[in-house]
Amino acid sequence: MTKSWSFRGAIFSALQEGVEPSPIERNNLDVYEAFVQYQNSTINFRLGRQTLKLGSQRLIGWRDGTNVRRAWDGFSVGIEHSSHWQSDWFALQLVEVEPNGVFNDDTSSENLLAGSYFTGDLTALDFVHTKHAQLELYYLYTNRKQRNAIEGTADQLRHTLGVRLSGDATRWFWDWEAAQQMGRHGTDDIRAWTIATNTGCSF
Repeated sequence: MTKSWSFRGAIFSALQEGVEPSPIERNNLDVYEAFVQYQNSTINFRLGRQTLKLGSQRLIGWRDGTNVRRAWDGFSVGIEHSSHWQSDWFALQLVEVEPNGVFNDDTSSENLLAGSYFTGDLTALDFVHTKHAQLELYYLYTNRKQRNAIEGTADQLRHTLGVRLSGDATRWFWDWEAAQQMGRHGTDDIRAWTIATNTGCSF
């Protein structure tokens, strides 16, 4: 691939009637994407308003299922390390959606996301005769101001370490993900973990 610069822009309108306006269901008219992109054979760099989808989207995704998708302002860098490994690095602030009005969404300085995401193709290892196998390792840093929680409203800082293994063989398919979180909510410590799976067999 030769070196290239490009720009992507998109506007959108999401309407919902008969209920109280919600920022996840209504946005009259606004900018959805507006970023400049640089690409060569190993690097993909984006700066501006963009979407972000990581792995299974259990933690970070577009938020499909609502009328208004998530968007972020900041930068992201994708790097191809080899034919089997790639990594994504990012530092972004969530776009705060204003349900009423037009072109009035703004960057939220109270919701910061940064981190790195590594993706490896393990298909060539051919264990249990896999058609496809993928390993994902990630670190996420989130900093949210005045977050509402059961413990009350306070500034919240989280560090998340996660791993995901997915693939399919002749009859089996699997998607396993585990994550560990540490941080603080006000003066309280955060210690949390999760394990999720989607595993099956076809006959």
